[in-house]
Amino acid sequence: MGNTLSYLNFIKEKGRPLSEINPGSDEIALAIDDALQAIADKSRKRKG
Repeated sequence: MGNTLSYLNFIKEKGRPLSEINPGSDEIALAIDDALQAIADKSRKRKG
């Protein structure tokens, strides 16, 4: 559960709402660099 909260906080902090380009959307997008950082962080945590 901690990983999920960390991920959601990361998205809230770094993400941009897609409603800026698609009114009514509730999705959030990450910049490529931020998405790669999230993947790398998750991979490091998995390796322990």
